[in-house]
Amino acid sequence: MKIISITLLITVALICLSLGVDILLGITLKDALIDAVSPLRVMESIELIIFLLYLLLVIIPPVYSFFKRKWRNRMN
Repeated sequence: MKIISITLLITVALICLSLGVDILLGITLKDALIDAVSPLRVMESIELIIFLLYLLLVIIPPVYSFFKRKWRNRMN
């Protein structure tokens, strides 16, 4: 669970940094948000699938181990 929260925290921090730099450069907030998600819009379908599989690879093992420990503690 720590890995997921750290990953999300770093992701949010980097997005905020990117938006902040765009705003300091004089780009409006709307355009900065569009720029933040534009790499996802130009991806081809196979690239999106690989991206989602990578995210699942990062998220599923910690979630599985968390529920496995909970289940083990419940049985004892």
